[in-house]
Amino acid sequence: MAVEIGKEYQLVYEGKARREEVLAETPAAPWQLVRRFCADRPFEDGWRNLLVWGDNLLALRELLADQRGPDRLGTRGKIKLIYIDPPFATRQDFMKDKEKAYQDKVLGSQFIEFLRRRLVLLREVLAEDGSIYVHLDTKKGHYIKAVLDEVFGEENFINQIVWKRLSAHNDAVKYGPIHDTIFFYTKSTKYVWNQQFADVSEEYVRQFFDQVEPDTGRRYARGDLTARGIRHGETGMPWRGLNPSEKGNHWKVPPSELERLDAQNRIH
Repeated sequence: MAVEIGKEYQLVYEGKARREEVLAETPAAPWQLVRRFCADRPFEDGWRNLLVWGDNLLALRELLADQRGPDRLGTRGKIKLIYIDPPFATRQDFMKDKEKAYQDKVLGSQFIEFLRRRLVLLREVLAEDGSIYVHLDTKKGHYIKAVLDEVFGEENFINQIVWKRLSAHNDAVKYGPIHDTIFFYTKSTKYVWNQQFADVSEEYVRQFFDQVEPDTGRRYARGDLTARGIRHGETGMPWRGLNPSEKGNHWKVPPSELERLDAQNRIH
């Protein structure tokens, strides 16, 4: 259940440890070098990629201990992006090369606490301007959203990303589950953001850029030059016999800009 503590809400369940207990009582597991990759091509700043094999809870605690101590790995303030795809509490065994890879059978409150303890440590090792993406399905996503609000702060919730992974399909007694959810949080309000762009589809171009220049064949879209609300300045004045106030609107740009657009043959 969720209870209100002051102005904050927390998810309360059996076996939940305090944040301080997670940090103090989780043992660190010293990392042991097993294999080197690309040792002959070190990075200029001395950094090297690491692949850690073992319990990620213990590995995270060792990483935190290193950051708070000598920082031999050079990760203090450097971890800007975390993406995790934890088990979904599916009650299944997962196989790889005909051998059991792992079991996804931690359920109920145990699953929530299993993931929460790791989220507590992940927040600690994340840089102040870092971000975390948590990938889940519909079974436990709602519970973990409440946990993420508690661990990272509701004010640092940026977005919920819906990843459509299947096309629509028919189920006999329910709507078909066709998407996963990725929760996007940051450690603070000052976080790294690299704007992303994607190519638009031909269908999108045909639908929204439905005008074609006769001379060039280039497609373009039309946009409304008025906005809601009456204005008493120049954007509320009639232009070429058209009075936007009659429909409760005003021009988005002053008449001088309308004249310039018209001279460029850009007004329909």
